Amino acid sequence: MLTLTPTATEAVTALLQNPELPESSGVRLQPGTDATGQPAIGVAVVEAPADGDQLVPAGAGNDVFLAPEVVNWLDDQVLDAEMHDKRVAFTIRPKAPMDGASSN
Repeated sequence: MLTLTPTATEAVTALLQNPELPESSGVRLQPGTDATGQPAIGVAVVEAPADGDQLVPAGAGNDVFLAPEVVNWLDDQVLDAEMHDKRVAFTIRPKAPMDGASSN
């Protein structure tokens, strides 16, 4: 299962701290494309999971939703993040032994 680093957990929490979002909101990882049109993982803040999404708890009542199309690819991966002011850049990398990431 996908795990989150403490920084990714913090980033998910920051993205979902909007009083206009319902409590069912989460960050969804889904199929997308990069700037060159190549397949990539897209990230979106959504009000609720879509049918078939897998839930990954991110702590503090926040969730990451995995679209069914990306679940297998993200198995044994780690979601990390870099935060710069109000911008977040997520990265996905293979899980290493003794990684320090958790499935909060």
